[in-house]
Amino acid sequence: MKYICTLSLLLVFVINAFAIGKQNNPSNNLKPENLEYDVFFQWGFIWKKAGSANLSLIPTAFDGEPAYKMMLTGKTTPFFDKVTKVRDTLMTYSNSNLVPIFNEKTLYEGDYRAKDLLTYKHHPEKTIGQVRIFRSGTLRLDTTIAVNGKAFDMISIVYYLRSLDIAKLKPGDIITTNVFSGRHAYKMQFQYMTDKPYKTPSNKVYNCYYFKMLFYDKNGKLNKNDEMEIWLAKDEQKTPIHMAGKLKIGYLRSIIKD
Repeated sequence: MKYICTLSLLLVFVINAFAIGKQNNPSNNLKPENLEYDVFFQWGFIWKKAGSANLSLIPTAFDGEPAYKMMLTGKTTPFFDKVTKVRDTLMTYSNSNLVPIFNEKTLYEGDYRAKDLLTYKHHPEKTIGQVRIFRSGTLRLDTTIAVNGKAFDMISIVYYLRSLDIAKLKPGDIITTNVFSGRHAYKMQFQYMTDKPYKTPSNKVYNCYYFKMLFYDKNGKLNKNDEMEIWLAKDEQKTPIHMAGKLKIGYLRSIIKD
């Protein structure tokens, strides 16, 4: 299921340019967290719970150094298990400054089994990703990807966004990025739209920063079908409240549990 592990939520990089200027510097003030989400399929007035997701940030160690473990898991409900059973996990280890070190993506979707391993090598002018791709337990690809600047994956990018001083953004400001995914690096943009309240299905209202996430294919062409939206709470953690992704029919929505 495409958007259960977005953030994925959170969902969601490599920094090429900031349209907002030099004041948008990351600062790691994030605290450990364990967030739970309901995932809904929505088509007009029809809402059906499709699954659940969990996003966590845990202090740990990696190769003997202080680190963070970022993890996003997603699974379908028993009803959707009958269609395609999904049990997906994204996991990233970063240093204490949220710079990613290692990423593992594990997908169990019906009979499909996949594992992608990404090891980072950071240099002053570029980042190299050592990528190993497994399908059904068999190594299918072992290669490297090099990109200019710093690099992130689909889970550490979310924490990077949350570490920025979003309050200084203006509507229309764009963060242009690239992100490692599979065997490629893709251009990606976060466009800050406005401050916008979000009301959950239980009628709880969060004051949020509202972003659009724009994805590009490997040839640099904007993929309008993959556009997503994300609401980050205007709290100290900039907690992801809601993420929405468009499907061929309807939307898939991840909403924080109250």
